[in-house]
Amino acid sequence: MRVLVVGHLPVHLGPLARGLSEHCEVDILSWKPMRLFNKGSALLIVPLLVLCIIFRSMQKGIDLTLAQYAFPDGFSSTLASKILGVPSVVQVIGSDVLIGARGIKKRLVGWTVSKASGVMCVSRNLEEVVQEMGAKKTVVLPSPLDISDLPKDIDARRVDKRLITIATLTRIKGIETLLKALQDITDAELVVVGDGPERENLEKLASDLKLENRVRFVGQVPHDQIWKHLFSSSIFVLPSLSEGLPRALLEAMACGLFVIASKVGGIPEVIKDGWNGILVSPHDPKALKDAIVRSLGDRKLVETTGERNKLEAQRFILDRVAERQFLFLSSIVLQRRKTGRQ
Repeated sequence: MRVLVVGHLPVHLGPLARGLSEHCEVDILSWKPMRLFNKGSALLIVPLLVLCIIFRSMQKGIDLTLAQYAFPDGFSSTLASKILGVPSVVQVIGSDVLIGARGIKKRLVGWTVSKASGVMCVSRNLEEVVQEMGAKKTVVLPSPLDISDLPKDIDARRVDKRLITIATLTRIKGIETLLKALQDITDAELVVVGDGPERENLEKLASDLKLENRVRFVGQVPHDQIWKHLFSSSIFVLPSLSEGLPRALLEAMACGLFVIASKVGGIPEVIKDGWNGILVSPHDPKALKDAIVRSLGDRKLVETTGERNKLEAQRFILDRVAERQFLFLSSIVLQRRKTGRQ
């Protein structure tokens, strides 16, 4: 089976392609968003992307296209596949459906998931969303946990009462809520890994709240360096307002961190409140503060739960998820060959 994987987010595209390549022949069509295509202008890339998908598919004899994001990747690959007469599968990860699908994009995403041969959803919550949009053949397959760049020897000492969050710094990630929650917690420090349009505002807020000595913004770092930050922290905090199933959460679990996260999207499917972390309502600084204070005051709880998360994370390892992805894709190709229809 020959699969053309289409995408523009390396952090998702890479693991997806690497995992599947162990089971079938994979060709990658990746592209980089340019300034011209920002802020709602991604529609401009669609005609070119459709042509590239058609050309590559005909050149390589592709049996199925797989897009790792609903728009424009999924829309373009589904449209191209209709022209080619081959099945198409779209992966939805959260932001592409929950945040990015607005206005005309919402209608295009709806067309995509309803016309695709199959839709892979990283959480049950997302599956319900795309089914409401018209998706017919769906499966829940979590984001694979790729530890291929995990260093064998990490020179990092676990720092007690060090919190860490890893996120693109946008409003939807709720970092403002986290900073407000930390205002009266004097015995904790926070490492913020990631960059984004809200970074300057968040740094100013940290200064206004007199947190500049306890909050460190390290910016975007190479993925292989993220492990060191995780292994040197003890509590992972993700106060998002909306999520699919964040990769950073799974990585934190694999590193044995205690987790405090918002009860949104697919997070409750992985974090069970009181079992392997604490769930709080989004946009609630007091609830988040209480959860942090509770965890800081119970070191044994943090350590025990961290070890539990290491075990929980094993079910998301790349090899296991990739095998399930391959079985889903191959079932669609087999069905296509039997019926002769998309």
